[in-house]
Amino acid sequence: MPSYGDVPFDLIEEGKEKLLLLESLEERREKIRDILAGEGYHVLVPAGEEAALEKFRFQECSVILAGEHSRPEGAGTPSILDYIRRIPSGERRRFFVVLLSETLPTMDSMAAFRQSVNLVVNYENLDQLPGILRRAQVAHDEQYAVLRESLRRAGRI
Repeated sequence: MPSYGDVPFDLIEEGKEKLLLLESLEERREKIRDILAGEGYHVLVPAGEEAALEKFRFQECSVILAGEHSRPEGAGTPSILDYIRRIPSGERRRFFVVLLSETLPTMDSMAAFRQSVNLVVNYENLDQLPGILRRAQVAHDEQYAVLRESLRRAGRI
């Protein structure tokens, strides 16, 4: 496991939200990067699953977008989605996880729950991704606002 000093930090403009993108198909990856960069996100695209886990641990990305097939079959490293599923719920609430899918419908809450993600977006809806993502993030923030405020008052965060 690399030490803290071995992980390069991406410098970003103030006010830009960091987004970690894991997508195996280059054409889709470039399309998503272009769409979201145009909407003010700083999109980080790691070289592989191990690099993604390093960026996730050290870069504090607020949004993670992972394709269903972002990890090659038989890869020895656990997928970032597997890693996220094991994180305690208090820490897990700090970021927003999106599953990009070929088969699941966009914004299907039950599918998102089954996959342990906040949002599912079908590849057919990539052109609407910024609007879908913002709407879902606002709903997520509203859902946890009371809990976060209570934890702040109790001195737990």
